[in-house]
Amino acid sequence: MMRKYVMLAALVCLSAGTVVARNPKSADPKTAPQPEKYVFTDLKTVPATSVKDQSRSGTCWCFSGVALLESDLLRRSGDTVDLSEMWIVRHAYYDKALRYARMHGKTNLDAGGISYDVPYMMSLYGIVPDSVYRGLNYGTPNHVHGELNAVIKAYMDAVIAAPNKTLSTAWKEGLNGILDAYFGQMPETFTVNGKSYTPQSWMEALKIDPQDYVQLTSFTHHPFYRSFVLEIPDNWTASQVYNIPLEELQMVIDSSLEAGYAVNWAADVSEKGFAFDKGFAIVPVTEAEEVSGSDRARWTKLTDEELKKMAQS
Repeated sequence: MMRKYVMLAALVCLSAGTVVARNPKSADPKTAPQPEKYVFTDLKTVPATSVKDQSRSGTCWCFSGVALLESDLLRRSGDTVDLSEMWIVRHAYYDKALRYARMHGKTNLDAGGISYDVPYMMSLYGIVPDSVYRGLNYGTPNHVHGELNAVIKAYMDAVIAAPNKTLSTAWKEGLNGILDAYFGQMPETFTVNGKSYTPQSWMEALKIDPQDYVQLTSFTHHPFYRSFVLEIPDNWTASQVYNIPLEELQMVIDSSLEAGYAVNWAADVSEKGFAFDKGFAIVPVTEAEEVSGSDRARWTKLTDEELKKMAQS
């Protein structure tokens, strides 16, 4: 029976083990106040590779998706393998631009994506080691994609404007020229441990099967136990997710981690409850009051102290 590895779909991606958070505030109000902090206790950990720095690039979807595959390789073989995130990102930029042209600019063209793009792009283009393709060909030691994003968007807008009244035969070569300039030229073959590989043959040697990975989610605007296309701009490939009740989604996460499998979790990190500088997120236990604007506007007005009071102890 083929094993399926879980990628949980929403917006932006994080990879983690299961943890429980508790607020160390004393139950006795007469005692001295405790430091304002949360304490996390690991209940279950699974093998995972080191955290990589996406720096100033909108590619969290790729770093988290690659982390899931690296963790699975570590679990299966005990070997730490560093896969190239920018190999995936570079190909994704190209394919997004092609779709942007075919849809006359009526689709998303930016750095965003979803973690399932990683196995999808690998199924088309294979994978290479990070040491073979760093994707840093523009003068900085870390990933900084602001200029790249602007250049690709401007170039493609000029292409689809069709000033020649028809697309030329040069625009795809021009797009590749931009991508090669920023990421570097893509190798057709490379060597690992003295053996020559292509991107596809190395993926096969690692025994990575992109079809092994599935997306699960829990939304109430679609029927449960059916697949649907996740309606977010970053889902540029229109990939489908399988919808299940929230309680069952939690069961899948728990059972996967208990069995030693990493899980890729994706969430909307634009909400006020995410505190990146403190390393945690809060899920309020009360309903948001109806106020002018959106729910997000309501939560973003809350102070840190109000958020703490609304969090589960």
